[in-house]
Amino acid sequence: MATFGQTSNGASSSTVTDGSGDNLWASSATPASSGTVVSATSRFHVTAGSVNVRYVIFTSNAGEPDVLLAVTDDGNFTNTSEQENTLNFSGANLISITSGTPYFIGLHWQDPVGGNIVLSRD
Repeated sequence: MATFGQTSNGASSSTVTDGSGDNLWASSATPASSGTVVSATSRFHVTAGSVNVRYVIFTSNAGEPDVLLAVTDDGNFTNTSEQENTLNFSGANLISITSGTPYFIGLHWQDPVGGNIVLSRD
């Protein structure tokens, strides 16, 4: 199985507080091989309550996210300690990626219900 993007635990974290609205965090990643994207994983937790998250993939244009290529279905997460959270891409969102082409991979979510979201990052 081919992977791309950050594959190890982040050394830092960022807390996004409740009340911050519609959120998108994305990072650039360039795959070493071509293939079909089937899932996305990140490490995060909520301080209380729950959060609805979806993973997204964008094209890269001059080092910035550009065209939205794929979106997972929403997942509802309630874990209050850091862990890997994975969602699958399906149907038309099972896109092919090209080796050596930069993409932006990220998380999109609305305000957590009852708490904050803490994202592991590097």
